[in-house]
Amino acid sequence: MIYDIFQVNRRKISRDETITEVRYGRFPDEYDKIYERVTSEKHFRNALEVLEERWRMIMFMYEDCQELVKEWEGRQLKRKQDRAKQRLYVYLSLASIVVVPLLLLVVIICWHLL
Repeated sequence: MIYDIFQVNRRKISRDETITEVRYGRFPDEYDKIYERVTSEKHFRNALEVLEERWRMIMFMYEDCQELVKEWEGRQLKRKQDRAKQRLYVYLSLASIVVVPLLLLVVIICWHLL
């Protein structure tokens, strides 16, 4: 079937096996020399350090934003719980305002009937 092309059989590497480094291209030794020459240049190292520093700053800002989102969600949850408590107190106070006079009325009626 056509789907067999896209299925890759991956297996776990056992302890006895080692991962072999895959080398691409026709001239891998030349590529290694170019890599060493480019990475040894001062401008390249400086640019790489700048990028690493920017990445650290971005990650710091990301983590800070994640903390702010968690704090905001916590505040929203607390506000929701406080509203539920307040609603319960309102219902209880309204019920007591209605029930207490009714109980007094029942007591007065029963008192007069006796």
